[in-house]
This record gives sequence, structure tokens and C-alpha cells, in this order.
Amino acid sequence: MRKNPPKRHSGNYEIGKGRPPLTTRWKPGQSGNPKGRPKGAKNLATIFNEALNQKFEIREKGRPRTITAREGIVRRVVNEALKGNIKATAFALAKEPEIARNAEPLKMITRDMSPQEAAAIYARIIKGEK
Repeated sequence: MRKNPPKRHSGNYEIGKGRPPLTTRWKPGQSGNPKGRPKGAKNLATIFNEALNQKFEIREKGRPRTITAREGIVRRVVNEALKGNIKATAFALAKEPEIARNAEPLKMITRDMSPQEAAAIYARIIKGEK
């Protein structure tokens, strides 16, 4: 079966690969993907980070305490390692040098500090922040 010969247009413009007809070309300012990604769409890293930062309540020594999912996972791994789980122990020990490298020492309260500076450091220590 034979194909129809390509139509010829006036001028030196030829239709072919990478050269669509002038009538079907995008106009200046027109997007090739008009719907595109919706505003506020989240990627996998954002969803994962939000899930790890989600807070939930646990009971510790009979008292309710709010922690993040990230902290809960770390506590679970450490508890499993203490129970003798070899994989949890290997994971915790493998991560320890990386964590120690990224940890910053707590700032110490000294006599030459103002009471406001000392109070701020004390509050961070109590909250468990750096």
C-alpha cells in the first residue's frame, strides 16, 4: 500500500522530523504541558520527612510523652538491639560514628555569661535541644 506524497507548502519551509507544521506549533508563551504538576504537589522526600516528623504520644515511666516518629524509630532500634537482635545491633553500631561526627557538644554555662544567656542555654538543655 502506498502512502500519499507529503503536501508541499509555499515558501522554503519543509515539514519533517523536528519541523511541525506552522499551524500546530506552540505560540509564544504557550506551555507544552499546560496542566503540568499541580501547585503544592509533594515529592517523595517531602512526604517521607513529614511522616518522620509526625508526633505521637507514648507512655514513659507511667507518664504520657509526645515524640516524633523519627525518635520512636530510633528508640525501637536501640531497644531491639538491647534485647539481642543482631541486625538492630549491627545497624545501631554502624550509624554511631556518623551520628557522633554530626553531633555538636552542648554549650556550657560559665561565670562570665549574662543571666539571660545562661537561662537560654539551660532551657535548651531541659528541652533536649542543642
